[in-house]
Amino acid sequence: MSYLQTEIDRIVNKVKRQLIERKTIGAHLNFKNPWILIATWFGSGVFLPASGTWGTIATLPFALPIWYFGGKLGLLAFLIIVFFLGMKASKVFEKETDSHDSGLIVVDEVIGYTIALLVIPFDAIWIAIAFVLFRGFDTIKPWPISWIDIHTDGAWGVIADDIAAGAATALVLIGLQYAHVLG
Repeated sequence: MSYLQTEIDRIVNKVKRQLIERKTIGAHLNFKNPWILIATWFGSGVFLPASGTWGTIATLPFALPIWYFGGKLGLLAFLIIVFFLGMKASKVFEKETDSHDSGLIVVDEVIGYTIALLVIPFDAIWIAIAFVLFRGFDTIKPWPISWIDIHTDGAWGVIADDIAAGAATALVLIGLQYAHVLG
């Protein structure tokens, strides 16, 4: 079986798993629990298709004003706060739903995408490029992101692969800026 076919099968299976999760876990979530709200990033994790993409999009209404008014330092503070809240929220979500790394948890996408935003200028084109690259790394999970995804457990296991995807995105973005891709 080719690498491409393997990746297609993995993505199809992930979508099937997410559909089942929506029916089993998603139908019983207590959105009055603030930890569930944070884990699903205010409910964006229940949107279909591609909950991770919705979670990444849902980062922007929070990150952009913080970045605009607080600069990169404000964005870094946002990242640190969301990281610690996300660790706790992921742990609570997994305990309450008896699941691991559910597709409904998207606070990890918020963390990963914010890492990518830290290395670019406040510019719509760069923000869009960061979005596409991050979603690509997070969806395809090239090595070592795939290794991290498979070999980490618990709340750290939920978030670690997205940190790696965000870091990989940041490295590519730095390279693109260094190469003066946009002038």
